Amino acid sequence: LLENLRWHAEEEKNNAEFAKQLAALGEVYVNDAFAVSHRAHASVAAIAQFLPGVAGLLLTKEIENLSRTRDNPSHPLVAIIGGAKISTKIKLIQSFLNKAEDVILGGALANTILHAQGVAIGRSFVEGGIFPELKNLKLTSTKIHLPIDAVLSEDQKGAGAFRIGAVGSTGERELILDIGPDSQKLFATVIAQAKMIIWNGPMGLFEMKSFDGGTMAIAQAIINSDAYSIVGGGETVAFLEKLGFIDKFSFVSTGGGAMMEFLSGEPMPGIEALEEKIYDL
Repeated sequence: LLENLRWHAEEEKNNAEFAKQLAALGEVYVNDAFAVSHRAHASVAAIAQFLPGVAGLLLTKEIENLSRTRDNPSHPLVAIIGGAKISTKIKLIQSFLNKAEDVILGGALANTILHAQGVAIGRSFVEGGIFPELKNLKLTSTKIHLPIDAVLSEDQKGAGAFRIGAVGSTGERELILDIGPDSQKLFATVIAQAKMIIWNGPMGLFEMKSFDGGTMAIAQAIINSDAYSIVGGGETVAFLEKLGFIDKFSFVSTGGGAMMEFLSGEPMPGIEALEEKIYDL
């Protein structure tokens, strides 16, 4: 058992000599860490040059389930994408616009899109510097579903008063902290029609009881559907574990960033490193 290898600069540089030193500690390399397989690190990618390598059971299961969604999904396919930063999920959104019937966007990342459209969002979190990418999104496409109402408050700690308001009615000092009941109903209707669902990211500030209703509603809508459901992302999975809902989903991915990279068709150095090694045993 080794310490956190990221304490060594060579790890994140995918240094071959460092990987060779790691390889000297064993006889076979087993990658069972899907969650870091999108990183070109020495213990993930370069090490496969020096040992026979295989995919572990967990990694194999991740690839099988996510490949099904990426390459041969059932239809209608609904993608639900939330969370804070749209910059980390823009490629994922774009990839689903080419294959899904519906893309539901919520959470703080939806604020950035609304802001780009000129919608008033008060003091809500907005991510700067990505507006050129947003212009490439088909913002008028019927495939994209944005919140139509929201839970608004001047206090994001959940102690102050809050109200439900239509999107666009946000006051100058207010924050959008969750999707509202009309958005929940709209999204649930879309979800009910799906044969396959992929979900990554919460709909609001779910850590606060006052603002977890949207994420709860999405979870319940998926559970009530007959669709094959895949969920991933640390925050989303933690929320579902807290509620005891994990077993109600078809597959729960251990990856957040890795899941998004895989589904977006981006390079996966940890998996690619095994492609020529997988039968060496």
